Amino acid sequence: MQGTERGARAPDGEMRAAGTYSLLRPRESRRVLAAKVDEIEAAGVDFVVAVNPGCLRQLRTDPRRRRSRVRAVHLAELLTRVTASP
Repeated sequence: MQGTERGARAPDGEMRAAGTYSLLRPRESRRVLAAKVDEIEAAGVDFVVAVNPGCLRQLRTDPRRRRSRVRAVHLAELLTRVTASP
């Protein structure tokens, strides 16, 4: 698997869209998530990697809803794909 590392983060490094934040502030969470997924799609990547289960859940749900080609994977899943590639 070939690729480049590209980051898409809020100024403080956090997405602020998943976990407790999404429960306490759902409207703001959806707004932040939509902007983040826009940024991820604009980067032209195939995968976005997350290790936080809440982030991973949201990063899988929103792009799927948009029918995006970007796939969210857990770091362990990405490493498995990389080591399995010839």
